Amino acid sequence: MVNLKVIINIILIFNLACFILGSCTDSKTQKVKVYYTTFEKKYTIPQGIEVNGLKQGLWINYNSIGFLQNIETYVDGLVQGETVTYNEHGIIVQKAEVHQGKFRGKFECYSDKGVQTIKGIYFDNKKIGDWFYYDDNGVLTEQEKWDNGKMLTKKVFKK
Repeated sequence: MVNLKVIINIILIFNLACFILGSCTDSKTQKVKVYYTTFEKKYTIPQGIEVNGLKQGLWINYNSIGFLQNIETYVDGLVQGETVTYNEHGIIVQKAEVHQGKFRGKFECYSDKGVQTIKGIYFDNKKIGDWFYYDDNGVLTEQEKWDNGKMLTKKVFKK
């Protein structure tokens, strides 16, 4: 079933495509491909674009029944900015900040009920600072302290 998010995303991706195509100032010919997702054999929705073989701009993936699966933004073929991943019912299960294809910044995971289960920070794919782990009810169960991808301390909390 097509929902409002899907319609908004269709508009966003075509606007982004127009922006990218309009901003190509290089005198060389640009090879642009637009990718689509088809589901239920009746809906075709834009998924993303490539310019000269590299993913560019907003890319949206859908599951087989039309719910969002993930949203990522690409710059010259590398993921850049916030990525969002959804479960099969369209509920957010992960949010992450990415810079040039590497985790850099906030990282959060959620249960299928939408309750936060993990919260921490990455720098170039390495955990840094405090990481928090919660059960499916949102109760803190563990806390870790990281430095440059190495765990310094770990606390386990009893219920």
